[in-house]
Amino acid sequence: ANALLAGRAVAILMGMGPAARSAVPTMLGLLQHPDPGVRARAARFLGAMDADAEVTIPALKRLLNDPEGGPRYDASNSLRRLQGQVGGARP
Repeated sequence: ANALLAGRAVAILMGMGPAARSAVPTMLGLLQHPDPGVRARAARFLGAMDADAEVTIPALKRLLNDPEGGPRYDASNSLRRLQGQVGGARP
């Protein structure tokens, strides 16, 4: 139930666009949620919000070692997006 609620909350926040930037610290915490779907959605959110790269990129890089494929995939996509904006290398 908590994973379903967290996943829905992330989806709603993503739909809010830039107005949801204040949720970035919460999303960083959700990268460690026990449910892989929640971790994946949080990674997608961080990439979509163009969050502070200095904090977000290291957190997403750690997610590249996730045991589940979904979080790794979304972390990789978000990293490409964020690193492309700051001129960094790809993961």
